[in-house]
Amino acid sequence: MGAYLKSNDGYLYSFGTPPGRGGSAYLARVPQRFVPDLTKYQYWNGDSNSWVPNKPDAATPVIPGPVGEMSVQYNTYLKQYLALYTNGMNDVVARTAPAPQGPWSAEQMLVSSWQMPGGIYAPMMHPWSTGKDVYFNLSLWSAYNVMLMHTVLP
Repeated sequence: MGAYLKSNDGYLYSFGTPPGRGGSAYLARVPQRFVPDLTKYQYWNGDSNSWVPNKPDAATPVIPGPVGEMSVQYNTYLKQYLALYTNGMNDVVARTAPAPQGPWSAEQMLVSSWQMPGGIYAPMMHPWSTGKDVYFNLSLWSAYNVMLMHTVLP
């Protein structure tokens, strides 16, 4: 699964996880004008605290798993990056960070899976929802439908 973030620094950031919903999130970036050219991608390596060009295997996790179907955007109210995803308990959680590569905060629960019988997944933030009020879509397994959710950031 992947989430994409268009930044003001000229890069497109790509968060990715292995197949399924159980892996950690990794981060790559590419100059926006070179998106189709895989040789231009750089991968975040937290061990060296640097971007490594053209070596996907050098990437280290930016958010530990399990990370399921995440969305990421810059939040103007927080002046931080905001990520939403489902964790190992299938709860919708949020994390914040000063930069796409982190460091990311601890998980903050937004929606408990116990509140939504039948299962939830894919919390996708609306791109225009960048202030104190955050709106996101949330999918339901049981009804195979989508709900509009709202949360107010502290």
